[in-house]
Amino acid sequence: MITEICDMIEERAAIKNLMFTREISSVPRMVLGDERRLRQVLVNLLSNAVKFTRQGSVALRVMGSPDAQTRIRFQVSDTGTGIAPEHLEIIFKPFEQLGAQTGEQGSGLGLAISRELVALMGGTLQVQSEPGRGSVFWFDIPLPAVDREPFPAVQSRGRVIGVDGQSPTVLVVDDHADNRVIVRDMLQPLGFIVAEACDGLEGLAQIEAFKPDVVILDLVMPALNGLDMIRRIRQMTGHDHLVVIVSSASAYPDDRIQSLNAGAQAFIPKPISRSLLVETLQRHIPWIEWRYDKPLPDVQSDHSDALPPETTLTVLSDLAQIGDVDALYDAIDRLKQDMPQVVSFIGKVQYFLDTFQIGQLQTFLEQMRARR
Repeated sequence: MITEICDMIEERAAIKNLMFTREISSVPRMVLGDERRLRQVLVNLLSNAVKFTRQGSVALRVMGSPDAQTRIRFQVSDTGTGIAPEHLEIIFKPFEQLGAQTGEQGSGLGLAISRELVALMGGTLQVQSEPGRGSVFWFDIPLPAVDREPFPAVQSRGRVIGVDGQSPTVLVVDDHADNRVIVRDMLQPLGFIVAEACDGLEGLAQIEAFKPDVVILDLVMPALNGLDMIRRIRQMTGHDHLVVIVSSASAYPDDRIQSLNAGAQAFIPKPISRSLLVETLQRHIPWIEWRYDKPLPDVQSDHSDALPPETTLTVLSDLAQIGDVDALYDAIDRLKQDMPQVVSFIGKVQYFLDTFQIGQLQTFLEQMRARR
C-alpha cells in the first residue's frame, strides 16, 4: 500500500518540480491494521503537502514510534507555505480550508476527517508548522506485526446462494417492521438464523437470550437508540466478539464516525443492498463457508478505457450526490472483484475518494455516464 501511494504522490510532485522522498525504517514487513482508513489519511496529508508546496520537497517517513513498541509513526513533512500558530487547531475543524490564505481551493473537510480517522485507528493527528518554512504532520497508531495475512481477501466466485456448515445467527434491531423483514428475507434463504427486536432495550435482552453472531441495528429507535445500544453492548461481558453493523438511511459522515467510535464494526446505508450486506458479513465473519452458483471467468485482457454498466454508473453517481463515502468504497471494492477489466476507472474513483474530492467525483461520473 505504501509503495502504491508513494508512486502516485511522486508523479504529482514531479509535475511541480518538487523532490519527493520516502523513508521506511525499523518497521515489520507486515502489520495488522485498517488499510482503508490509513490510506485515506496518508493520501490526504501527502496531497496537501504537494498542493501547498511551491518549491523544495515533500517527504514521508514511516518508523517505529519512540513512545511504544507496537505503534508505528507516520510523518509527512514539506517545505511549503506553513501555517500560522493561531491556525494550527482551526485547520482541523470541518469546512476550515487549509489554503484559505494561499488562494488554493478545497472542500475544507480533508484534515477534519483525517483527524477522525486517525482517532478511530487509536492515534492522534498532530502538527508542527511555521509560516514560510513548511509543516510536519504525524501520528502514531498501534499496528501489531503479523507473519501472514490473517484473513485472505474474499474472491468473487459467483453469486452467493447459501452457507455451509453451522448456520450463522443474526439479530436485526429496527423499530420499523418492514426494515426487519427486508433483512430477514435476504438472510434466511441463505441459511442464516434471524431474530428480531423493535428497539434497543429489546435488542439487549435478545442478545442475552439469542446470543447472535451479528447484530444489525438502526440508529434512530425509541426506548434506546442505536448508539447507546452499541455502547451498552461493548460494556456487556461475554460478547467481545459480537459483530455490530449499523444500517441507517442517514447520509451524514458524523453518524458513521459516531457509530464506529461507539464500537460498531461497519456502517451500511439504507436501502440495504443484498450484495453489500453479504460482502460486509464476509469481511467480518471469516469462518462462514459460503456457497456460490458458478465461478466467474478470469479476465486477462487490458481494457484501460472500459467502463462499468450504465446502471452501475448511475448507482455510483447517486451515492456521490448524497456523499455516501462508505457505500462508494464498498461499491468499488465489489467492482475490483467482479469487473477487473475496469481497473483504470476504479483507480480514478478511488483517488477522488481518498482525497475527499466528492464534487470532482460527481463531475467525473457524470462525464462517464455521458460516454455510455
